[in-house]
Amino acid sequence: MKRLGTRVNLIPVVAKADTLTQNDLFVFKQRIREVIAAQGIRIYTPPIEADEESAEHARMLIDALPFSIIGSTEDVKTDDGRLVKGREYLWGVAEGMLYSRHIA
Repeated sequence: MKRLGTRVNLIPVVAKADTLTQNDLFVFKQRIREVIAAQGIRIYTPPIEADEESAEHARMLIDALPFSIIGSTEDVKTDDGRLVKGREYLWGVAEGMLYSRHIA
């Protein structure tokens, strides 16, 4: 990752974030940040723009790294009747986002 980070933009993510408690996710993300800093791994950092709104958005993204993601290809029904991609648990539905790129 150290060498790769000098050639491409690395964006650290925690996959299947819905399988961790909020506290465990916080601790895990903190550990990842510490390892990235200790190893000198270069990761993508959004540029801080001149206008305050864009700068605040960039700071929010930086603070959220590594990103927590939930992905699924399964259709599940939410309590309010929507059909979404996600995972169904006893406590409810963890809604994910599905992005796909269509190549012509």
